[in-house]
This record gives sequence, C-alpha cells and structure tokens, in this order.
Amino acid sequence: MKWSRILLWLSIVGLTTTGIALYIITPEDEWAMPHPMNGPLRMAHGWLMLLSLLVLGGFLSEHVKRKWRKVAKHPDGVMHLITWFGLIISGGFLYYPLETLSALMSMKTVHWYFGLGLIAVFLFHLGRYHLSHHLMVKKSLNKSRTNN
Repeated sequence: MKWSRILLWLSIVGLTTTGIALYIITPEDEWAMPHPMNGPLRMAHGWLMLLSLLVLGGFLSEHVKRKWRKVAKHPDGVMHLITWFGLIISGGFLYYPLETLSALMSMKTVHWYFGLGLIAVFLFHLGRYHLSHHLMVKKSLNKSRTNN
C-alpha cells in the first residue's frame, strides 16, 4: 500500500473519531465546565487536520492530476473540494465565530455537517471506484471465458 493511502486513511479515521468525540463532549454552553479530554482531543484533531491538508495537497498534485481525464468522476472531485473548503473555513470560524450565523445555527453544527458530508462523499467515491473496478474485472473474466 502506498504511503499516501496510509496517510489518507490515518487522517480520515483519526479526524472522524476525534471529531465525533469532540462533538459529543463539547458543552453547548460556553460557561459549562469542559470535559477533561476536551483539550487533548482538540490538539489531536488539529494535528490530524494538518496531516490531512498535507495529504490533500499530495492527492491534488498526484491523484487528481492523473484522474482528471475521466470526466465521469468530476462531480466527486468537485464535491470533495467543496466539503474540504467548507471544513477548513468553518473550522477557522470555530475559533473566530460570526455573530450573524449564530442566530441560525452554531458554527459547531455547520462544521459537523461539512464533516459528515466529507465522509459521505469519500465513501461514495470509494464505492464508485470499487464498483467500477469490480465490473471491469467481471467483464474481463467473461471476455476471457468466451474466448476459451
């Protein structure tokens, strides 16, 4: 397995688990006492975010550049970029909140939905890859059987 895929899976799984844990343990009220694991989980989530941005840059220069010729996958790539940018921007606004948005929904909720969206897009993209790969293998097996 390539190092880029190992780092991708490490960052995705790490960000998902720390993000879910932070969503669960972060108090709704800013005056409430934070959970003792709040600090270490935020730090881990931040370091994993830096790792994932490095992986994203590597994938943009390697994977996306190579696969861009397959027009069928463009919506996947565009959705990936939209959710990544949404997560980056909403993550920044977690520390520097917008007062106008807080009347509609909290930035924590916006960031949570972008995170869920990234997981959904990632799983959809991975599922499409495995499905097309499976169909190609099945097609080549049927072709070899008819030739014999």
